[in-house]
Amino acid sequence: MGGDSEHEDSSGRCELCGGAKDGTRCLACDPEKPLSELVADALAYVRGQIESGKRHGADLSRAEDKLTGAQFLFDAGSFEDAQKLVSEAGEAAGDILIQYRALVSAMMRSVKKIREAQEAGVDTTEADRYLELADDARHRTEYKLGITYAVKSGESAEEKKKPKDQSSGGWQSSL
Repeated sequence: MGGDSEHEDSSGRCELCGGAKDGTRCLACDPEKPLSELVADALAYVRGQIESGKRHGADLSRAEDKLTGAQFLFDAGSFEDAQKLVSEAGEAAGDILIQYRALVSAMMRSVKKIREAQEAGVDTTEADRYLELADDARHRTEYKLGITYAVKSGESAEEKKKPKDQSSGGWQSSL
């Protein structure tokens, strides 16, 4: 097998396992190992990523399906094909986890903003509705849509908290 460049892409992640690289070398891959061992390591790494995400509540079934296919190909001795599919599984898991974490974070910020608005005596019905939509999207695994709703929820709570004269145009509106 050649040098480390076989396992690199421009994203700073290893193409084989999806793991982080230390400079130009993947921390999980060893170029001296046979492909079968590299793929086995990548399968274990991505499996761990998926299990960790599932424990936090993310739906990683799409990544799991790819990982199952990679394991099937690995078991059949088709290591190059398994390598490609485990890489796709790692990318899918990473993308889903980023979206899921962003959604959960946006929902937590929104809850805080709603609570602050309620403490200020503001009606948060609209913000609450958006937050419910965000949570529904989370349960349907539509994480990007959920982020949009969570952000709108927080914005709505903040907007309702602003004094009315801030949005009226100030002294110019009386002309």
